[in-house]
Amino acid sequence: MSLAPPATRDGWSYSGEFHVEASGHNHHRRATIPELKAVFDGSAGPKDRPAHWYEAQLIHYGLPPSKVKGTAKMRLLDVVNGGKLAVPDHILKTEAELKKEWTKRAREAKQALKRSPATTTATPTKGPSKRKADNGQAGGASEADVNLNLSLSIGSQGDVEVQRQVDIHREDSYGNRSEEGYDSYSGGGYHTEDDHDGGVLPPLGLLNGRYRLRCTAPPNLADCGEDSGLILTLDGDALWGSFEIGPLSGILRLDERPWASSDQPLYFEWRGNDDQGNNHEESNDGSYIKFMGDGDVVGEIGFYNSMLEFEGCRVSGPETRSEISAVSMRREWDERRL
Repeated sequence: MSLAPPATRDGWSYSGEFHVEASGHNHHRRATIPELKAVFDGSAGPKDRPAHWYEAQLIHYGLPPSKVKGTAKMRLLDVVNGGKLAVPDHILKTEAELKKEWTKRAREAKQALKRSPATTTATPTKGPSKRKADNGQAGGASEADVNLNLSLSIGSQGDVEVQRQVDIHREDSYGNRSEEGYDSYSGGGYHTEDDHDGGVLPPLGLLNGRYRLRCTAPPNLADCGEDSGLILTLDGDALWGSFEIGPLSGILRLDERPWASSDQPLYFEWRGNDDQGNNHEESNDGSYIKFMGDGDVVGEIGFYNSMLEFEGCRVSGPETRSEISAVSMRREWDERRL
């Protein structure tokens, strides 16, 4: 959650990502051309997008919008197949102006937070509790393990912030296992951690969801790869990620999820491939990620004899369920074993 409200204008908005409003007050980011092709060829999954998603994409690309799903979908497909899809200059200008406005607000809000009276923060603790459902059920019914983790922060004025993460693991009588995960936070105080400038970091916030990333180094990869991104999914105390960072894509794994924002690196293992089709399986190459609070992340990932530096922020908004399940990421992890 950003400290700054979205910058808005005529149905457009920016709060770390550029969105447009479609029918029913639904807001959607602009899908990239590869994402659109994946939707149309079915590789993005069997579930189709709603009508307002197609309507929003038409608006994003400056095409005549339609609230009728079939019309909007075919109109977009025709332009994608024709190879003429492009974002008009006036929309790019609006995006740049709103991004500049929101970035300024966010920077000012963070500076204001740093100037606010320091708070005394209790050491985050995990209070896991488990509850297993009654297993005296008919065949095919399920039982569940519920894991509840709490972090408590108490400010100098008595204000309290609670961070809560719940994971539900279900297994039916036939041994089929499914998982659900969500996390949330509440309270009026700010949880703070020292950063490298001697100031404070905002609360950790939500973890599950999509992150927009960009490479910042080495120079030949800086600012390239607009499709770079990361999807994180909680799995008990562990954290899985499906990533695309510069020329690399794959799955990463942290055995221990972060419990508070911090400037300390969390080292991860990863398996994936580069854009030349070479496979990689790395566990000790120094790859790490830092959770700086408010959805901001920075890190490095090994690439042959160098490190790709990246930074980004969470763009999923208030949604607490990830797009990719931990089960799917574990399966892909196993499939990528060298």
